[in-house]
Amino acid sequence: MTLKPNDYRTWLFGQLATLYRAGLTWAQIGPVLAQQQRPSAQLRDFTQALTHGYPLAEAGRRSRLLLAWEIRLLQAAESSGKLDSLLSYFTEHYRERAQQSRQLRNRMAYPVLILILSVFIAPVPALVSGTLEPSAYLARTVLPLLGLFFIVQQIKRAWQRMLTDNSRAVSDALLLRLPIVQLRLRRDVLLSLTLAIDAGIPALEALELAANSTTSAALRRALREVIRAVEQGVPLSQALADAGLLTDQQLTELLATGEYAGRLDDMLAHGLASVNERLHNQVNALAEWLPRFMYAGVVAWLVSGWLR
Repeated sequence: MTLKPNDYRTWLFGQLATLYRAGLTWAQIGPVLAQQQRPSAQLRDFTQALTHGYPLAEAGRRSRLLLAWEIRLLQAAESSGKLDSLLSYFTEHYRERAQQSRQLRNRMAYPVLILILSVFIAPVPALVSGTLEPSAYLARTVLPLLGLFFIVQQIKRAWQRMLTDNSRAVSDALLLRLPIVQLRLRRDVLLSLTLAIDAGIPALEALELAANSTTSAALRRALREVIRAVEQGVPLSQALADAGLLTDQQLTELLATGEYAGRLDDMLAHGLASVNERLHNQVNALAEWLPRFMYAGVVAWLVSGWLR
C-alpha cells in the first residue's frame, strides 16, 4: 500500500526511533527497515547506506530521502546525544500533520459525494419529461464535474506556486494574511527553532536553518530580517516580534523570559505547544465549516436545476 507523504514520514521516523531505542546499530537497522515496506528507490538507497555503516544523517543525504533541515537537525542531535528525542519528535510532528489532513479529507468525502450525486440528479426531471435530450443531459452533468475538477486542480497548483515561487511576492503576501496559514507558518518556525536549539545548534544557525527550510518566500525574507537583527544584538524574541512572526504578546514575553534565564529551549517548547493547540483548533473549525459550505453549494445547484 502506498502511503501519503505525512503517513510515510510518520512510519519512517517511528521505525527509526523504535529500532534505535532497542539498541540496534544503523548497520542492523538498514536490513530490518528494508523488509517492512515496499522499498522505493530512495528508501532502498537509504537502507543500503545504513547497512554500509553510514550515520543516519549521511544516509539520508546520500539517498535524498530526508529533507535538508531534517538532515541538519539529525547531525546536531547525533553530536549532542539527543537523537532519540529528535526522532520521537519527528514522528509526532508528522503524525499530527497526517491526522489533520486525514480529518479534512474524511469530513469532505460525504459532501463531495452528495455534490456529485446532485449534479446527476438535478436534470433528471427534465430528462424524464423529454424536454432534455440525453446528449444535453450528459453535457449538463459531466461538463460541470470536469470543470469543478479543473478548478480544484488549478487552486492546488496556485497554492503551491504561492508557497514556492519567489517572484510572486504579492500572492505570497496575500497568502500570509490567511489566519490558518499565518499560524501554521509560525508553528513551523517555532518547530525548527525548538528542535535546532534543543539539539545544540546556536540560535543564529537555528534561524538560518529555519529560513532555508521554509517554502514561503515572504517568511524566508522575514527570517532574514530576524537574523540581521539578532546579529546586531537585538534579543531573539524582540526580533521575531518586530518581523511579525510573533503576534502573541504573551508568547513574546515568554521567549524573552527564556532568553534572560538561559532556558530558551524550554520556553520555545512551551510556546510551540501553545501554537500547536491553536492550530489544531483552527483546523477543527475549518473541517467543521467546509462541509457546510459544500452542502450550501449542493442546495444551490439543485434549486437552480429545478428553476431551469
